Amino acid sequence: MRTLQLVSLSYYEASFFTLFITLFTTSFITAQDTNSQALCELDFIDDKLTFLSDGTFQNEQVVKDAIIKLEPCGIDGFDAQFFGTLRNFSKLLSKMTVGGKNVESLTYKDLLEELKKVKSTTGYKKIRAFSELSGQLSTRVGNYENWENDKQLFIELGSSNQIMDKVEEYLKKNRNNTLTYKEILEKLQK
Repeated sequence: MRTLQLVSLSYYEASFFTLFITLFTTSFITAQDTNSQALCELDFIDDKLTFLSDGTFQNEQVVKDAIIKLEPCGIDGFDAQFFGTLRNFSKLLSKMTVGGKNVESLTYKDLLEELKKVKSTTGYKKIRAFSELSGQLSTRVGNYENWENDKQLFIELGSSNQIMDKVEEYLKKNRNNTLTYKEILEKLQK
């Protein structure tokens, strides 16, 4: 069985600084257990994905809205955000049409099946865990007294020693800091 590897973790590790600053300005819904919902009954599950043929496919919000319709089947807000980008959805779409299946004939059921396949991969699980840790740091206020604990999250994310040293130095100099780690990193980037 072939699985879709959308993005390698090493890409995210290499782009930690940029990803951390840009990816998580909003919070995402906590993951749901997709295995507990093996059978999903929705009135529209056999409906065609009309946005693929009516020209609205280029609008990421349309794609995200279509994906989030599958929420009762174990798809959540994080999944919609991740797979709803044109880049990631295009890769998903190419996987769904392997074997000659016509784009115009794809249904929500086809989409759900492919989403579940990808969500079960180790790569996706790592990306999701990475994203959730990044999300925690993006909203946490940097505090020198808590730096050693917070530093562990940076380490788990694969942050370089150089970045951690700069953050620690900033916190030492700004003991009354009110900025989140995301804001600190943005400030340090300038």
